[in-house]
Amino acid sequence: MKFSEVTINDLKDYAKVDHDVEDKLFNNILEGAKSHIRAYTGLTDEKLDTLPDTTIALYVIANEMYENRTGTSIDNKASKFNELLDRILGSHSVNLL
Repeated sequence: MKFSEVTINDLKDYAKVDHDVEDKLFNNILEGAKSHIRAYTGLTDEKLDTLPDTTIALYVIANEMYENRTGTSIDNKASKFNELLDRILGSHSVNLL
């Protein structure tokens, strides 16, 4: 599936959510996750559509946004960006110069 074709139903399936109660939230998560990936990489949807791993990154980021809705860490460890996502998105980034 291409980056631009992901829907809230795709995200709900990935998160194993089988109700429509939070569709507005999932819509915001979808737009926020896509926006984050665009800003992080500096790539257009057309370019992101050619990179299949960015769709996986979209699912993971969206699921993280759904599962972890707090801004603080529960434990005392320093927060750290997911290394897999950092590698996926960093490998396509054009705006970190």
